[in-house]
Amino acid sequence: MDLAIGYGICQRHLGQWAQAHSIFTAVVQFTGMFGLFSTQADALLELAVLLHHQGDYVGAIVALNRIDTYPDPAIANLELRNKVLAKRIEIALERNNLADAKSLFTLLPNKEVRRLMLQLEIYAKDVTTQTDMLFFASLGKKLLSDYSFSPSLKARIHILIGRVYQSTLDVKSAIKHLGIAHSLLTDIDNDPFGLARTQSNLAALLMDSNQFIDAQELLKSAANIQRKIGDPVGLAATQHNERVLVRKIVN
Repeated sequence: MDLAIGYGICQRHLGQWAQAHSIFTAVVQFTGMFGLFSTQADALLELAVLLHHQGDYVGAIVALNRIDTYPDPAIANLELRNKVLAKRIEIALERNNLADAKSLFTLLPNKEVRRLMLQLEIYAKDVTTQTDMLFFASLGKKLLSDYSFSPSLKARIHILIGRVYQSTLDVKSAIKHLGIAHSLLTDIDNDPFGLARTQSNLAALLMDSNQFIDAQELLKSAANIQRKIGDPVGLAATQHNERVLVRKIVN
């Protein structure tokens, strides 16, 4: 079952989301039949990650809720519990439920390895003062140092930093950080979900700088990837950016 879950994760990273969904669902059913609740919880968590990527927030929450119904002796893995909590925070942030995300964040143990990354994501949604910006910059710098070994996590950090600069109308700095993220994700070539969304966001910034040709190429690539993997939320944003680009070119 562990190998099956691992194979499903590989399929998810490759953008084969339909196959990944079939694998995780089959593992959930099989482990349920034989009372292998710990392994079933692992499969449900990976299914929730997949559903989150697909924009099925309700389905993802249902999967996470199912894990929380297990008694503690059946799911004694504290790391798994923390992963479930972290995923709830990510979903709340993506749905712009900042208050819920902050409330859930207080439940995350201080030693949890994802805590600083999630704190950065919350700040990316909530930077309002110069003091906030200074703390955010310091936190981002620390995380880039801590995760220098991981191109995918470095890309995620650069995306968050770029998002904050975009919110403060520092387009040049935002383009710089999203450009770095785009290069990192292109090189590792195992996160089509993140790559496409980064391309769409970077294109929106390039449009503001009148770099229409580069923006058009990025949007075309993003839309192709999002149609292939089945990311309706990302595709809707990309199509919106495409319409904005057309209006800018016409005008």
